[in-house]
Amino acid sequence: MNKTRAILLNIGSPLYGESSAPPLAAGCLMGWALEDPEIRASSDISFLPAEEGEDARSLAARAARLNPALVGFTCYVWNIRESLEAAILIKELLPKSLIILGGPEAAGLGLEILRSQPAIDMIASGEGEETFRLLMKSLASEEKPAFARVPGLLYRDGKSIASTSDP
Repeated sequence: MNKTRAILLNIGSPLYGESSAPPLAAGCLMGWALEDPEIRASSDISFLPAEEGEDARSLAARAARLNPALVGFTCYVWNIRESLEAAILIKELLPKSLIILGGPEAAGLGLEILRSQPAIDMIASGEGEETFRLLMKSLASEEKPAFARVPGLLYRDGKSIASTSDP
């Protein structure tokens, strides 16, 4: 059985010495999802931290080598630009991979990001643990994932942007 691969990218803050440590948010997402036996059996979820001084192109190339179905970024004020840059480059390399942004900066700018950045497929609009768990479940079990059934998402639905209930 092929497992659905997801990677959670970390672009830390050099101001706080977080360049290579997985952020708490990514750990919470991964831990919550892997509590579900179905996800543990059907998914491969891992961290991909940016290396010290690594640029977006190098990070995108490392992500592309893993060929994930889903790439997630937790976005804060200090990393939103770099996260968007890396996400755009990943989408160029892996057009079929889904790109999701979460975190306070992405959630607050969700509609604006989706309207202006075609490389971004979805935004987690609230607490992300349950949203990520249900998204992984949908990706692993359905030929065409049903994003409308995953609470806490803003996502592209054809040419429009749809949203689901709060998580």
